[in-house]
Amino acid sequence: MGDKDKKVVRGLGMPFFKDPMSNGNLIIEFKIEMPKRGQFTKEQLEALATILPGRVNERPKDNNYEML
Repeated sequence: MGDKDKKVVRGLGMPFFKDPMSNGNLIIEFKIEMPKRGQFTKEQLEALATILPGRVNERPKDNNYEML
Protein backbone atom coordinates (compact mmCIF):
# COMPACT_ATOMS: atom_id res chain seq x y z
CA MET A 1 0.00 0.00 0.00
CA GLY A 2 1.49 3.30 -1.03
CA ASP A 3 0.42 6.65 -2.38
CA LYS A 4 1.51 7.84 -5.79
CA ASP A 5 2.08 11.44 -6.75
CA LYS A 6 3.47 13.09 -9.86
CA LYS A 7 5.56 16.20 -10.36
CA VAL A 8 6.03 17.87 -13.73
CA VAL A 9 9.18 19.90 -14.37
CA ARG A 10 8.57 21.99 -17.47
CA GLY A 11 11.30 22.06 -20.11
CA LEU A 12 13.66 19.54 -18.51
CA GLY A 13 12.52 16.37 -20.29
CA MET A 14 13.76 14.74 -23.48
CA PRO A 15 14.63 16.99 -26.45
CA PHE A 16 12.10 17.20 -29.26
CA PHE A 17 12.77 15.24 -32.47
CA LYS A 18 14.81 17.38 -34.91
CA ASP A 19 14.84 20.28 -32.42
CA PRO A 20 17.63 19.64 -29.87
CA MET A 21 17.31 23.17 -28.45
CA SER A 22 13.78 22.51 -27.11
CA ASN A 23 12.87 19.97 -24.46
CA GLY A 24 9.63 18.43 -23.35
CA ASN A 25 8.49 18.10 -19.76
CA LEU A 26 10.08 15.80 -17.22
CA ILE A 27 7.44 13.80 -15.32
CA ILE A 28 8.55 12.32 -12.00
CA GLU A 29 6.30 9.76 -10.32
CA PHE A 30 6.72 9.27 -6.57
CA LYS A 31 5.54 6.15 -4.79
CA ILE A 32 5.71 6.70 -1.06
CA GLU A 33 5.42 3.79 1.34
CA MET A 34 5.17 4.73 4.99
CA PRO A 35 6.92 2.35 7.40
CA LYS A 36 4.85 0.31 9.80
CA ARG A 37 5.11 0.84 13.55
CA GLY A 38 7.94 -1.24 14.98
CA GLN A 39 9.64 -1.72 11.59
CA PHE A 40 12.81 0.16 12.64
CA THR A 41 15.18 -0.58 15.50
CA LYS A 42 15.93 2.07 18.12
CA GLU A 43 19.34 2.66 16.52
CA GLN A 44 17.78 3.17 13.09
CA LEU A 45 15.26 5.67 14.50
CA GLU A 46 18.06 7.59 16.22
CA ALA A 47 20.03 7.69 12.95
CA LEU A 48 16.98 9.02 11.09
CA ALA A 49 16.42 11.66 13.77
CA THR A 50 19.90 13.06 13.11
CA ILE A 51 19.23 13.65 9.39
CA LEU A 52 15.51 14.56 9.32
CA PRO A 53 14.38 18.04 10.36
CA GLY A 54 12.17 18.65 13.38
CA ARG A 55 10.98 16.40 16.13
CA VAL A 56 8.11 13.92 16.15
CA ASN A 57 4.75 15.71 16.53
CA GLU A 58 6.45 19.11 16.73
CA ARG A 59 4.65 21.98 15.02
CA PRO A 60 6.65 24.05 12.51
CA LYS A 61 8.10 27.31 13.86
CA ASP A 62 6.39 29.52 11.26
CA ASN A 63 2.69 29.68 10.36
CA ASN A 64 3.16 28.27 6.85
CA TYR A 65 1.48 24.89 7.45
CA GLU A 66 -1.93 23.23 7.74
CA MET A 67 -2.95 20.65 10.30
CA LEU A 68 -4.62 17.66 8.63
